[in-house]
Amino acid sequence: YGLDPKDPDAEYQEFSWTDSSYEKNAMQKKSPEDFAELINLIEDFAVVIEKKLLDKDSAYYTSWKNLGIYTNMVNLLVLTWESKVLHNEKRTKALWRILESYIRKHEEEIGTVFDVGSYLSWIAPYFR
Repeated sequence: YGLDPKDPDAEYQEFSWTDSSYEKNAMQKKSPEDFAELINLIEDFAVVIEKKLLDKDSAYYTSWKNLGIYTNMVNLLVLTWESKVLHNEKRTKALWRILESYIRKHEEEIGTVFDVGSYLSWIAPYFR
């Protein structure tokens, strides 16, 4: 699989989450079961992280802690996207506020490797 060298943007647009026609198509295909499976995978990964965080003397403790923050962000993002797909506007907006608040709360910890401002400005229009 690869992009057509004659028109690299054409194929990218087909798969781009920023393209509204793709977004609408994705919304029609997704079901709560799809999101439940994804959420279960994220939660399984979170369990591994929690076990690693029990050893505070580990040389990798900070990395595991940051990975835990990213995992929580992804989990909230999936829940927010699920609400949008299911056309539950009230829940979508509430979850978006929770996600945005969570990201801002941990900005100092993740800000060195994650541009919080750019991410929030890019993703906010999908959920507001």
